[in-house]
Amino acid sequence: MPEFLSSSVQTQREPAPVRTLPDLPTAIGTWVGVTERGPVDEPHAFASFDTYQRMYGGLIAGAQVPLGVRQFFLGGGRRAVVVRRLGSGNATATVTLEDVGTTDTLKVDASSPGAWGNNLTVSITAATNGDATRFNLIVKKDGVIVEQWPNVSMVDAAADFVKTIVNDATTGSTYIVVDDLGTNPPAVQADTPLTTGSDGAALADADFTGGDNFDVLEAEEITLLAVPDQPTTAVQTAMLAFAEVTKNREVHCVLDPPVNSDTTGIRAHRATLGVSEQGTLYWANVKVPNPSKTIFGSEDEITIAASGAVMGMMARNDGRFSEGPFRQPAGSEDGILIGVTGVERPETKKKTVRDLVFPEQINPIRVDQRTGAVYVDGARTLSPSGDFPSTGESRGAGDIDRTFRVGLDFVRHRNNTEDTRGLVERTMRGELLERTKNGCFASKKPAEAFTLDADIPGEGLNDAITRAQKKLYARYGIATAKPAEFVILLSSQDTRGLQEATAG
Repeated sequence: MPEFLSSSVQTQREPAPVRTLPDLPTAIGTWVGVTERGPVDEPHAFASFDTYQRMYGGLIAGAQVPLGVRQFFLGGGRRAVVVRRLGSGNATATVTLEDVGTTDTLKVDASSPGAWGNNLTVSITAATNGDATRFNLIVKKDGVIVEQWPNVSMVDAAADFVKTIVNDATTGSTYIVVDDLGTNPPAVQADTPLTTGSDGAALADADFTGGDNFDVLEAEEITLLAVPDQPTTAVQTAMLAFAEVTKNREVHCVLDPPVNSDTTGIRAHRATLGVSEQGTLYWANVKVPNPSKTIFGSEDEITIAASGAVMGMMARNDGRFSEGPFRQPAGSEDGILIGVTGVERPETKKKTVRDLVFPEQINPIRVDQRTGAVYVDGARTLSPSGDFPSTGESRGAGDIDRTFRVGLDFVRHRNNTEDTRGLVERTMRGELLERTKNGCFASKKPAEAFTLDADIPGEGLNDAITRAQKKLYARYGIATAKPAEFVILLSSQDTRGLQEATAG
């Protein structure tokens, strides 16, 4: 309370009677798997494929993550998170340079582990400013100059000390880190290769399901998760557990089929995954134009995992429609996969085949025979029933949960009073009314769209015992719309004329 000592006019700030909640991104595509280079087991976020490439490199044979990220941004994605994973025994490429007296003076390492570093070379040339105590450091990748560091010094206190310049976290090298072993500049030399870089053992299920598995993403704000390099039962089961338990159903798993699964194979795979509303299984993998015949061979098309294109489609729909993630990511219009030219298994075009897989919660990806467009023809999660069994319902419910969790964080540690509970109730009601207006629910009538109880008087959910336990409860329910999977058109002979003629 302010002090009133002498006559004055004072202002006091009153708290707002209702809070607005943040507009959170709904389609943050997240990958764990193989990249060309980059930090290992650290999540990093990107807003474009170009920014991804600066840290993780480009497309490489045998890696689905770069292709998936590329398709995601091509299809409408705006934010991605990537975690690079390497097998055990991986190593960083390195070389040690000597001075003119053949004494070790400068150690050069690739900026991250992996065999990619073996494609780097470093050259030392005389300083362009003519100073004999300085030198130029040139970095090449695959024989092409990618970085140059002119007139750097081996003197620690110098402003142009090579270690300070090259290792700077913001303006330094993307490809190398250096360590000074002496004070003399390295001897002039051309294209000295880094060696002994290794990706380690081939990735196995244990690299995703053991140890920290997906827990490196626990603190990250993510909403979609894919592991296209390892579409196995063990890995996808671990993904679902992470989404349901660790991320409290705020993440949806986009599950790729095993490579070249036929109808029998995809049904057998699906049978191993159990029941979950936090994952959607797609079949089959998709074809895209070959982005690099140098890397992927001479064919005009290559087959890639579908998850990147699917998540891009989800992101595009979230931005286009007022329902956001409640919009079902499927159909010959809303489910189109941009940049996709075909499917790995052409039998998805057959209704008899779709009749086998769709009832088992497998969502076919098929080609429109009239337009050639490739689209997702189903929005079923791995749960045939439950509260939110469709992909749109599951993603939408998770988005509302996440919005309330983030937006109501300001309530923590406030006194649990009627005023506080009233603020919580009004804030939640405002958000639910806005979602109702935007068509997120089964009805645009609030009384039919949602229920809400924050027990403002403190006589029910928040009775004296609950308050003594330092808890504040608010209960809400949402009536979600179900997808129209089956459209039935009833036809008959128009006999009105005959009926009139025979009347009476």
